Amino acid sequence: AWQFHRQGQFTFPVEGIDEDRLLEIALEAGADDMENTGDALVVSTSVDAFGSVAEAIEKAELSPESQEISWVAENTIEVADEKTARQVLRLLELLDDHDDIQNVSSNLDISDELMAQISEEE
Repeated sequence: AWQFHRQGQFTFPVEGIDEDRLLEIALEAGADDMENTGDALVVSTSVDAFGSVAEAIEKAELSPESQEISWVAENTIEVADEKTARQVLRLLELLDDHDDIQNVSSNLDISDELMAQISEEE
C-alpha cells in the first residue's frame, strides 16, 4: 500500500450537471480537486473531508453516480505491449475472483486504444 494513498471520489455524469456549480460546492466543502474525464466529472477529496463533501453534495440535491473512498496510485506504470497487458489484466481478474481477497487496486496505465483492441479480441 506504500505506492497508493486513500482518497475520496465522487463521480457525476457530465450531462445534466452545472460543472461550475459542482466545483464551487465541492471546493467550499473541502474537496481537493475536480476533473472532467470526458465521460464523467470526478471530485477528489481527502479521507477527512469525504463526509463534509458528501453532506454538501446531498444538501445541494446533486446525485453522484458513485461515491467511495478508494486506493489511488501515487505513480502509474504504462503497459503498451498487448501480451503483457493481457497477462496483467488476467492476473488482476484472478485476484479479484479469489474468495480471500476483498479489493484489488492497480497502478496500471493501459491506453484506451489497447483496451479496445483487447476487448474486441475476447
